[in-house]
Amino acid sequence: MLERLQADFLYCTLVMNGQIRIDTTEPNVMRDRRGRTVIGTKPDGSLVLYVCRDGDDALTGPELAQKMIDLGCTDALNFDGGGSSAYLGYDAWLDTSRKMDSFIGIDLTLPDVKTYSNIKDGIRHIAEHFTIREFACPKTTDNILLSSILVKVLEDIRTLCGDKAMNINSGYRDLEHNTNVGGSPTSYHMKGMAADIRISGVDTLTVCRAAEKALAARGIPGGIGRYVGQNFVHIDVRPVRHRFQQDKAGQAVYAVTGWAETATQRLTLRRGSSGADVGMLQALLNQRGASPTLTADKCFGPATERAVKDFQRARALEVDGVVGARTWEKLEG
Repeated sequence: MLERLQADFLYCTLVMNGQIRIDTTEPNVMRDRRGRTVIGTKPDGSLVLYVCRDGDDALTGPELAQKMIDLGCTDALNFDGGGSSAYLGYDAWLDTSRKMDSFIGIDLTLPDVKTYSNIKDGIRHIAEHFTIREFACPKTTDNILLSSILVKVLEDIRTLCGDKAMNINSGYRDLEHNTNVGGSPTSYHMKGMAADIRISGVDTLTVCRAAEKALAARGIPGGIGRYVGQNFVHIDVRPVRHRFQQDKAGQAVYAVTGWAETATQRLTLRRGSSGADVGMLQALLNQRGASPTLTADKCFGPATERAVKDFQRARALEVDGVVGARTWEKLEG
């Protein structure tokens, strides 16, 4: 079967266990610059799909293998090469004039969503500060669809906002309830991937900035919507970036660039620092492969300092253990 795949689709191992390993029955093909379709995996199990077309974007096999390593992949497979390489996704597309006899479809929307029963599971804690019932659909169904990644993001936002109580205004919605409240027909609430939230004593702008940090730390584009007049924020974990705002109830929703703070606006952190920004620093270092994994205790101690120095050394930064603008830029880049 492997030989058939190699013959028909130019199947080829590119990366294995973090090392370049080009293994194919068609070695000449991998020396040519062509459009390519490649799938890779990162150590955390996340998937990387890389597609380039013939022409200026084309790569050789070794160049592509190094590209996948640079993207954080420990393993990668090439699936084709040439004019048949095409991509159609949420946020971009690469077309081809060729007739496509086969394709690979990847569902990026529901990888971690589970179905719960409000009656059986409602009182169970799905995270430290949230029970499953808090995400239930009012009145219309016992089922609750819920993304564990969404819950983790909400916990991160809560931490960044000073561990103040968070209220879930709207979690999962079935079709009937979504229609009743005037939700979008493609609402991420219906997929268990969205929540509308309020945090006691925290304004919506601060919540949005915290949401930007939380999504960025987990590598999630996601959606953030600021409802100023109604004093709540929409959060979702969709696979593409979307930012929007509504100033008053009943007014039109409009797109915005977002609420991310630049690296120069970050606090400079060093050993002895503490607080929400240190917690975010620890989360970002863990996302970037800190070893051993840091405890997100929001205290900048010896372990965090070692992890910062390791990160700075790997990125050719000044190794001083101080998190200034350049280190923030690399961490958030």
